[in-house]
Amino acid sequence: MRDDYPVHSKKAPSLQFEEAFVAASTSTTIVCQLCGRTHCGEERDEDVDVEGIEGLVVQERGWAAHGVIDGKQFGEGCPCNGLRKYEDFIWKHRYQIIKYLKGRLQEMQEEVEREAALIGSLESTKED
Repeated sequence: MRDDYPVHSKKAPSLQFEEAFVAASTSTTIVCQLCGRTHCGEERDEDVDVEGIEGLVVQERGWAAHGVIDGKQFGEGCPCNGLRKYEDFIWKHRYQIIKYLKGRLQEMQEEVEREAALIGSLESTKED
């Protein structure tokens, strides 16, 4: 049996981080693209044969919960802890990210105000 699946961090991602990226949908089985492990739920369809699958992770909920980060699918609670590197990056650079988000939000607010002014001027022209 294969035992060389990667572990990206000894520390699991925080529950808040994982929940932010886990999709609302589930599947009978998924493959974590961060490490290659197969995830399935306890209540998978009978026609889903998981016997002999190496690196199998059986999730406690009925189906395999998953999400996508950086274009890669991951399994909720995967022992590879692959999400941790993303969480650590965001946390390490949180002040720069906050500055960036504030700037983007300011730009968006200004654009909304310009659009509202344009709509207002078009409506007043239409009434004349």
